[in-house]
Amino acid sequence: MKFCPRCGYFVNGKKNCSKCGYNSVKLLSSRIPNSKTGIIISLIAIVIVAIFFATTLSANNLDDSQIVDSDMDFEIPLDIIVPVKSNNQLVQFALEQVNDDREKHGVPPVNLGNNSAAQKHSDDLLEFDYFSHWNSEGVKPYVTYTLFGGRGNVAENISYFFSECPTSNCISSVVDPIKNIESLHYMMMYDDADSDWGHRDTIIDPHHTHVNFGIAYDDDNFYFVQHFETNIIEWNKIELINNELEMVGKLPDGFSIMHIEIYSDDNPQTLSGKTLNEESPYNQNHYDQGELVGMFLEPLPVNNFYEECEVGKIITNDEFGNTNCIHYVIFDNNGVYSNEIDISINVSEWLDSDKLHTMHIILNNKHNERVDATSITLEYLK
Repeated sequence: MKFCPRCGYFVNGKKNCSKCGYNSVKLLSSRIPNSKTGIIISLIAIVIVAIFFATTLSANNLDDSQIVDSDMDFEIPLDIIVPVKSNNQLVQFALEQVNDDREKHGVPPVNLGNNSAAQKHSDDLLEFDYFSHWNSEGVKPYVTYTLFGGRGNVAENISYFFSECPTSNCISSVVDPIKNIESLHYMMMYDDADSDWGHRDTIIDPHHTHVNFGIAYDDDNFYFVQHFETNIIEWNKIELINNELEMVGKLPDGFSIMHIEIYSDDNPQTLSGKTLNEESPYNQNHYDQGELVGMFLEPLPVNNFYEECEVGKIITNDEFGNTNCIHYVIFDNNGVYSNEIDISINVSEWLDSDKLHTMHIILNNKHNERVDATSITLEYLK
């Protein structure tokens, strides 16, 4: 149930008040540069503010219904009952919303994944009352994704409703999670211009194969998290043993390894909801992959060499034109066939530092497009 904050008129869930025209639903987000290189992850944060006002009514002045305004031509029932849906039903509804829009845009449907990181994040958002891609342990989505067994690449969308009316003054049982999921998904798909369409592009990315949802709410807040996975490498083994990274798997037809990137992030640290809401970079409406600190490269043909800036370091350029000098390692792929992965790399140089390190295996597809196939935090492979 929603009342116009300007005139008090009952707006019955509509965006605009039919009496005074006030818009009671607001979209808050920042414009984030759209990046196709994987260095910057497009904005995956959207906030919808639903403002609820409760009208104090005297029971002595009511008969069989609560009349909000004598000029109104409808009545509000005393008991507002929203059908209770199980979490599985909510997840299935969210999956239908995603796949309906993917079909409209001509891309294959995604399957429901089994990684718990999205639900963990939504529960954390609700418990500690914040809105950020980082969680209360100070880590980004791909770190938690790896912790819960993720071995592909993950991209996060987060969104929420909140009420400015204290629960004690609001009419209870008006939260409708189905409608909230529908509204939040719609706005990420069709009202996302301020975010450079980053949410929409994540939802309809043709390389995504799976999605996991996080749904958490109380009487005042509703949090909705989407984790889209790219699971295209068929892993037989991916382990870190005594600083030796061992990877055995199979690529899909038409794909080849371009190179492997290593990014660093700060170690986990406990953060308060206040810090996450108010301090940079946690309160920014996007997250990046961290700092590029290493690359794994395949050998070049005989008499060809990578350009070094220092011994054991290679020159790289990001999409902003910045030149970097980073460590690199040459690896051999011992797979028998071209689509096989059989790689062993010593990564002690990175693991000895006081940071987290996330590995992105970058593939080329048959259209020579870059595809990020993993976002695996190495420290959580131990």
